[in-house]
Formats: sequence, structure tokens, C-alpha cells
Amino acid sequence: MTEAPAPPRRSWLNRLLILFGVLTLVGLVISAALFFAMTDWQTLTPEQAEARLAEARAAAGGTEPYIQVLSEDEIVLRHELEPANPAPIGALRLLAWMPERSKMISARVPAWFLRLKSGASFGLDSLAGEFAEELGGRKLLRMEDLQRRGPGLLLDLRLDRGRRLLLWSEAP
Repeated sequence: MTEAPAPPRRSWLNRLLILFGVLTLVGLVISAALFFAMTDWQTLTPEQAEARLAEARAAAGGTEPYIQVLSEDEIVLRHELEPANPAPIGALRLLAWMPERSKMISARVPAWFLRLKSGASFGLDSLAGEFAEELGGRKLLRMEDLQRRGPGLLLDLRLDRGRRLLLWSEAP
């Protein structure tokens, strides 16, 4: 009696799926490690938070912010603040104060990471997830705009309930 031939094995497909799964897992682990390396959460009093925000604003140049949020759907870039020869941007810095939790998040995101992860543009809400409701997902910034501005104060946003978001860029 002869046996029927075994169906062709799709071991290459299984290997490809396993490789894809492993690479996806590695990517997630690296992203999580970078996120935790770039952010810091602190519990502060309102006075400490105000002092930290004032120091950061002064370090960012203390000028008027480059980005103005006019409404939930509209932002304006103040092109008059763009220098003739801007210095390159090394990183974006963020401070976000949440008085209802007495928490402040501080983040430093290297410019190369933003370019790699976000491409040509990114949403303000992706930088400050806790503020996504107030910022909405429609406020896209282009790296080109930030590079034209160069290092300096980008956004100083005061929101309901005493929440505050400060964003600035710094030189390498």
C-alpha cells in the first residue's frame, strides 16, 4: 500500500512570521526603554512647579512663544521670531504640570528621534499625551518649521484647572 505524499511544508512562512514577531517585540522594548530614558515624573508643590517652569522658560530664552494655540483646531506659527541663520536643533524639551495630580513630567526628545519616529511632521498631542484632550490631534508641526525657528521657546500653554505645558528646543 502506498502512502499519499505529505503536503508541502511551509516552514519558510512560519520562520518569517516568527522573525516578524521577534522584531516587533524588540522594537517595542527599545521604544519603551527610550521613552523611560527620555522622561521623568516628579511630585511637586505648586510653588516648586512654578519655579521650575519659570527657570525653564528663562533657559529657553524667555521670549514670546513661536507657536500660538488660538483654538482647538488652529495654531499659528510666529514667523517673525525666526532668525536669519538659525542654529540647529539638538532636542525638544517639554515640561507639563498637572496640578490635580501634583505631578510634573519632564522630557527631552533628541531631534534625531523625532525625525526617525515622526518623519516630517508630528502632533503636539504626541509629545504630551496627558494633554491630548486639550491639544487635539490636528495640530501638526513640521520639523522644517522648528528648524527655521532654531533653539528657543516654542510653546507656553496655560490650560484649564491650572495645567501648563512648556515646549522649547535646544541646540545640540
